[in-house]
Amino acid sequence: MWFTPSQQRLCPGCGHARPPEHDQTDGKDFRVTERHTIQFRSEFSNIFNHTNFNGVDTTFGDGNFSQAVTAADPRIIEFALRWQF
Repeated sequence: MWFTPSQQRLCPGCGHARPPEHDQTDGKDFRVTERHTIQFRSEFSNIFNHTNFNGVDTTFGDGNFSQAVTAADPRIIEFALRWQF
């Protein structure tokens, strides 16, 4: 059985379990002149690329009962470069 209540966190206010999130955001500002700055940012979602199942079949008697049938997004990485003046 995939769902183990003792190992899951409950989503506040929604009453269902959700996996832990492993996201990270980093940034660095580089001053070019007194009034000009370049900002570099990186954002990582699901940084360790763990499979996060989010759809468990709860129909008793179904062939997929208690099995995870869908998963959340894989690792997503975004980079941004911003010029401030």
